[in-house]
Amino acid sequence: MESSFSSRRQLSVQQADSTTGGTDDGPHQLSTITEIPLIRNKKLPKVCKRCKKIDFKAAFGMTLFSPEFVFFLGKLEKEGSCILCRFFYSMRCRPKENKRHGEIGVYTLRSYDFKTILTGTDSAAYDVHGCAHSRVLCVLAGEPDYYEGDHEFPTSGHWIVPQVSSTGPFFDSNYAEPHLTALPFFPGSINYSLLRAWCERCDNHHETCASGTTKTGDKQSAGPVVRCIDCHTREVVEINTSDRYLALSYVWGAQSAPVSADDIGTTQTLSPKSVRLLPNAIPKLIEDAMIVVNRLGERYLWVDQYCIDQNNADEKHAQIENMAFIYEGAYATIVAFSASNSASGLRGVNNLPRKPYPSVPQTKHPCPLSALRPSAINSAQLVASSVWMTRGWTYQEAILSRRLLFFTDYQVEFICSNAVWHECTVPQMEGKYSGGRRRALGVNFLRAISPTERPEWDDITPVSTEELFGYIEEYSGRHLSYQSDALNAITGLLSRISVVTYLGIPVYDASDFKELERRSPTPIDVDAYKQSLLVEFLVCLTWYPAHESLLRRDAFPSWSWLGWEGQVKFPDIGPGIYGYGAEVSSLWIPQQVTHDNGEIQVPFLQFLQGNLLDEGTTSVLPHVSKYLWVEGPVMKMSFALEQSIPNGSRHESFVFRNSRPSMSVMEWGLWDSPRISYRTCKPDSQSQETMHQRVITEEWDCLLLAFRTLRGEFHGHFLILDQIRLDADTEAEDYHSVVGSAELHLVSEELNKQPLFIEDLTEQEFGPGSFSGISDPTLRRKIKLG
Repeated sequence: MESSFSSRRQLSVQQADSTTGGTDDGPHQLSTITEIPLIRNKKLPKVCKRCKKIDFKAAFGMTLFSPEFVFFLGKLEKEGSCILCRFFYSMRCRPKENKRHGEIGVYTLRSYDFKTILTGTDSAAYDVHGCAHSRVLCVLAGEPDYYEGDHEFPTSGHWIVPQVSSTGPFFDSNYAEPHLTALPFFPGSINYSLLRAWCERCDNHHETCASGTTKTGDKQSAGPVVRCIDCHTREVVEINTSDRYLALSYVWGAQSAPVSADDIGTTQTLSPKSVRLLPNAIPKLIEDAMIVVNRLGERYLWVDQYCIDQNNADEKHAQIENMAFIYEGAYATIVAFSASNSASGLRGVNNLPRKPYPSVPQTKHPCPLSALRPSAINSAQLVASSVWMTRGWTYQEAILSRRLLFFTDYQVEFICSNAVWHECTVPQMEGKYSGGRRRALGVNFLRAISPTERPEWDDITPVSTEELFGYIEEYSGRHLSYQSDALNAITGLLSRISVVTYLGIPVYDASDFKELERRSPTPIDVDAYKQSLLVEFLVCLTWYPAHESLLRRDAFPSWSWLGWEGQVKFPDIGPGIYGYGAEVSSLWIPQQVTHDNGEIQVPFLQFLQGNLLDEGTTSVLPHVSKYLWVEGPVMKMSFALEQSIPNGSRHESFVFRNSRPSMSVMEWGLWDSPRISYRTCKPDSQSQETMHQRVITEEWDCLLLAFRTLRGEFHGHFLILDQIRLDADTEAEDYHSVVGSAELHLVSEELNKQPLFIEDLTEQEFGPGSFSGISDPTLRRKIKLG
């Protein structure tokens, strides 16, 4: 509970006289906070009488149960002679709500308990447990009594913390600061000793950051030859399995032409091993990364542009398949988070300074102060401006890496599965909360970039199907320069997780089966388990656009999300949702193409028989065709366009109109509200305009994949199909592409006349026989999906 203003004043000093000439520029975002030249000569900067009265020791040393610290600053001058006044002016903020807050142009300095004001992303950026008793200062617009009750807490961009005067030794129990404390920061150069301390601490104390194949953390996995840039000799060389290397994750930028032999480097044929010399001129970003490697005391750097022969298709394919091992095997990955292309360079390296940010060094006043520099984790502005965060390839590079060094416009940050550290603050000692940090943080940004915890069995990372849905949702919203890379750019991640996939669609969770096998007192009924997997795979086929319409990728099938460009979502698949009789369709996987272009169709469950329990089987199931054969009931449905204005914004959605055989749709069901999604129908191009008109004027074939009935309600998952015209190369008469999906809560016309929820009727009484569309054998068709 907030203490009264009068009690808070017991710890505040006497209000100082207001200065003149101050202005109130309103609320300031991070983009408008710029570093004022705080020191103008070599003499110690001046501190005014008012600021000398501020008891910073009391402000930062208060406990959770202490009265609040409040100090009325009055007016502030942008160009005043006092260094603290100028600093406070640059850090001022006020709540977003437009309320009267006393005299215009006056400010109050107030302390906050660090743990109390943390938001979700702030707690990820700054260790809430290690700094639980810390306090931060904020400069708030208005008089002290304006902040009596509840109000919006300032964001981390406006936090002021004390700064230590020296650095290191880091992670020493005698040195570790119990509070959130800033380090001396130099915009023009990186604190490489701190970066080395991060990596060494992680390497020696974080067991879950060890390599997935060796616990030494030094050796790369078996696979194709790995070549790296020797940063001492500027040669591209084949490294030994015991050699330690760093990897670079970055955005190439626009390529005007394919990479030439000159860009790759000159091959030295006299060497017993293949050695290439780097070109004399290489992109600034790669040059800067080589400097970082040298300054960290390392030697080798893996960069795709030079370490993969871009003109050798076979080598390129082999290295793409080996991408997971390359990033997992790297000692650390350098992330060019704020670089828009390879010509941008890394800030803090090679005379490219970081962006300025306010701080107050040692003065006549005994307490140096600093603003917390923006973090890539909790700054929406940094994330929004990062091209790296939008690229498809960089997604798996971050997740597969053991530890990440993020180079932003403001500082370097360290992220692994156990810790998050910042160049601007004293690193906190890990506590009992550090293990499993990636899952504990629960922040979307960290889910998108954090390295996964290293597995303890089979070199595969246990990941639930729901977690994989999150990975796919994040990845599918990113951009690729070449749409044909859609599978390649995520194959490394898919191959290292426990969920087995087929052309990007989840099939089953291998770790889940092992856990069931371990816990079950009797042998698992494998046939029943595989039958449930068929249901899950069929339901996963009904994924849908997350936002707007998608664009078609012709290199991949329409039934897979890989076949569409844009962000997607998956239907909820919870335990126990689908019981007996849930599957209704049969499925075949084309596994071999004969000499006469015919296909050998393998039933799905038979296909799993050879892959489900085999030890060492890859998580990415092989495919030789982009087709699926599905047999099930096909109902005719038509839809209408419905417009609504939720929250004042216009929204259009498709709704069920009628069907053959006749069924009724419930607006709300026992599971969820109905959903009808077309994958490409936004009327912003000629082809999509045509599709948009077709959706609301035509009758559509809707293939029922899986269902469940309960108390008269029929919950069905459908694919909306569009028949493909026959030609000389089409082998099937019933050949369709998937253009949409639907989850509908249907009630048969016979049951629609009765109460929907009848407690004394069992599920069997409302089984498939109650729905003529399912039981009618004439509606079953075998369809080829492409």
